[in-house]
Amino acid sequence: MKLTDSTLRALGPMGGEIYDELILGPWSKPATRGIEEFAAAIGSTPGAKRSRHEDRALLAEVSTDRGDRYRAAIVCDGVGGSEMGDVAATIASAAFLGRIQETFGRRPLENLLVELMHYTDETVRAELRGKGTTTMSVILAGENGDLAAANVGDSRIFSWEPGRNFTQVSTDDTMENEFRNLPLKDPSALDAKGLRGTLSQAVGDVGRGPNRLRIATFAKHLLPVGAILATDGAWKGNELTFRAVVENATNSLEVIRRVLTIATWTGGIDNASIIAIDNLATFAKGPQVRLRRRRGGVSLWINDTKIVIQGVGAASPHSEPEVTAPKERTEPRKKVVDNRRRRGRVDYQRKQHGKSDDQLSLIPDAGKVSRQPKIEISTEFDGGDTPPP
Repeated sequence: MKLTDSTLRALGPMGGEIYDELILGPWSKPATRGIEEFAAAIGSTPGAKRSRHEDRALLAEVSTDRGDRYRAAIVCDGVGGSEMGDVAATIASAAFLGRIQETFGRRPLENLLVELMHYTDETVRAELRGKGTTTMSVILAGENGDLAAANVGDSRIFSWEPGRNFTQVSTDDTMENEFRNLPLKDPSALDAKGLRGTLSQAVGDVGRGPNRLRIATFAKHLLPVGAILATDGAWKGNELTFRAVVENATNSLEVIRRVLTIATWTGGIDNASIIAIDNLATFAKGPQVRLRRRRGGVSLWINDTKIVIQGVGAASPHSEPEVTAPKERTEPRKKVVDNRRRRGRVDYQRKQHGKSDDQLSLIPDAGKVSRQPKIEISTEFDGGDTPPP
């Protein structure tokens, strides 16, 4: 889907690049991947019943223009029945990350997270005008080890200690839960109207003013070890089995594989996506992803694909000399080098990073200097195992 000029401006240069990658991302097939530097794993399956995969699950490391670093785990589930749920989930993810990349000034991480969620909500609503909405569960970490989480909708955030403890932290934004907060005792009206289990709010809803979205935030002490973020397709309909699997899993990749396999075996009635983080301290402060330029970069992990997007910024000591973009153009230009989109000839080299990490790196022609941002793409499965059928 082509976005309006106002939305592209709202997303910013990096957010626009992220949107382009996510909208055509590898969502059509089941995939899992363990990500060692995040102490985490990610996976998703479209299921067997839905014609579209409306989930977006990703892990990201964002370097701002000032050199600050943030890490984020994001799970969005485009609301079923809306015309553009998948687009809403994509815009939400891109708006959130693009806004982080443009963040200036330090403030408490929980305040920043609320600010980002409101901005995301406004961006989705302005573009889709009710044609698409999405749930959103986020964990955001700063390089100083600070951490906060937020949730809107019925995707869930769980506190998890591998092989030991498992507790639901978020509360679903459903009409049933809203009803519990009212001074009424008879829930039969929900059944009569078919409202039990339906969402009471979502990112991008129309009919409410700015900053009216109720954002539930969770401080670091509620997530003492690890965490799990999951769309309702991962747990709905088999919650007891979901809990038993997660409680007995000893690492994040084990969680991802087993949960998605069970979702498939029980009929694949919905899209299912899940992120599991073994240790949030490692997630927040783990080794920084090596980027060729010091500032203005985003590294994304979506299903079995890693994408590195580099803006035009100050050169690091180990990169090529700094090149300044023409004054009349402020947005980075881009060429895409994977099989999804090939527009013109692009010279690239394949770089080996370990046994299974084939990385595509955009390399300028010999003797030429490029003003293009560098985009590196790798597609791989973790550990050689195939994802669930």
